[in-house]
Amino acid sequence: RGEAPWDSWQEMVDAFAAALPQIVGDRPYHLLGFCFGGYAAHALAARFEADQQVQGPASVMLVDAVVPSRVPEAFPSELAEGGPLDLMQRRLRVLATKYGSDPGLFGRLCAALETARDTDDALERVTPILAADPGVQNVFRVGDAKAIRTYLSLYLHYVGFIAGLRDLPAHQVPTLTVSCAETSARLTVPGEDWAGYVGSLHDHAIDAPHDLVLFPPHTAEVAGAIRRFVARPVEAARPRSRKAQGQAGAGVH
Repeated sequence: RGEAPWDSWQEMVDAFAAALPQIVGDRPYHLLGFCFGGYAAHALAARFEADQQVQGPASVMLVDAVVPSRVPEAFPSELAEGGPLDLMQRRLRVLATKYGSDPGLFGRLCAALETARDTDDALERVTPILAADPGVQNVFRVGDAKAIRTYLSLYLHYVGFIAGLRDLPAHQVPTLTVSCAETSARLTVPGEDWAGYVGSLHDHAIDAPHDLVLFPPHTAEVAGAIRRFVARPVEAARPRSRKAQGQAGAGVH
């Protein structure tokens, strides 16, 4: 939308915390976050629970949001060493090999990166190549190079400061985790990792890749899991574990 991205995790959460009460007013609401957006939803629930002046959410839904301490296991390429161009190349490899229609797509992207002067120049060079590929168009639901450039630019920016996230607060809000098979293959029951951070936890496993879980045909299953969770009988929150009481959530991301 032409807005400048936030410069820190705290700035992002502060902006959401200021805007949300104005949007929902006194109405009951639920918070949903995908990937690292789940961290924001979780942090907002904890903040509003501590602030008696603000109505908190009735529940929180985390769609394939891995507990920060396990992010290096789930997404090793995103946190590997290197500069922005190295991170971009790793992300381009994922997009090209998983979704690209042209077997030579990644090779052409690498050739474009080799001649790039800096990150902005690299984005200018690779986005038209990505936008022209039918498979990538299908993932983004658009063949617009500007939209793909915005995605890559924000990806580089937010991975940078989310990588510095060291902890998350705990809260007592009932929480649903939707765990993708692609992520679960790297971790053991990733949804249960949130048990020490929330009052009550439900996990729904889905056979979908991380990048496509919120696209058809997977949206119907995700929506069904959310509807069942929201319609469930209200539960009493169980006590937090010692881990959550003693350390709100040591992590890296």
